[in-house]
Amino acid sequence: MRFAFSLSSRLALLAVCLSFAISPFASPLAHAATVPDTTAPAAAAAPAAAPLPAPVTADGKSNFSDAQRSELFGMMRQYILDNPQALIASVESYYNKQNTEKTSQEGRIEKAPTGLYDTPQTPFVGPKDAKFSIVYFFDYNCGFCKQVDLDLRRVISEEPNVKFLFKELPILNESSELAARWAVAANRQGKYLDYHSALMKFAGKIDEESLMKLAKEVGLDPAKLKIDASSPDITDGINTNVDLARELGVRGTPFFVFGKEKVPGAVGYTKMKELIAKERDGIVVPQAAR
Repeated sequence: MRFAFSLSSRLALLAVCLSFAISPFASPLAHAATVPDTTAPAAAAAPAAAPLPAPVTADGKSNFSDAQRSELFGMMRQYILDNPQALIASVESYYNKQNTEKTSQEGRIEKAPTGLYDTPQTPFVGPKDAKFSIVYFFDYNCGFCKQVDLDLRRVISEEPNVKFLFKELPILNESSELAARWAVAANRQGKYLDYHSALMKFAGKIDEESLMKLAKEVGLDPAKLKIDASSPDITDGINTNVDLARELGVRGTPFFVFGKEKVPGAVGYTKMKELIAKERDGIVVPQAAR
């Protein structure tokens, strides 16, 4: 059986194809996820649309035959070969959108929201009364957050007078919240940074079993950790982080605040040091020296 695709169907297929094609070029904001708005009223349900044929069955198997899939992918490939400008335009559009979103999150904080620089449930490293602070919003399932971790640890070791605040922002999926709860609970045992780094290095599935295993590896009491992770004050702390993120205009992770400067996206070691020098010491690194 061959396919008979209309123009609109072909364009839809192209959109799917291009979404796969640009995925290797993802920007540091690729893990952006909408910060949930718990204050907005529920939207009215939209009228039900006629059901469309599902491309996969309930058990995850494709409804297409091997021959149909082969023809489908062949059409996609041929369209790109015949219309390379469409792929280029799609990538350019993608990057323009990412840059616009990044720019919309940048800027200085005129008045800091309550709890940004200090809250009982926010783990931190450095002096409690430090004159300069860095706030870090992250998600343990965020790939770019994992990339940032090594550079961040290096900066922490080199900046003993800076206060680094870790704002858990579990917005990607349910396991993100589970990991966030256990990480904050680890702070009660004095091993937050060790457990945080272990989670950032972890590449497997985040579940209770893996969290228990990592806890043992860094010297935590897993049983106590599990109990503490369910405490109401940890829930309140995470909800506060979500509210703070929304107030700051955070659209995804990672997201930093260096002093009063908002910095969205993955930031490397050199950039971190430049931002500290600029925001804390008033030193601007010349472009030619970077």
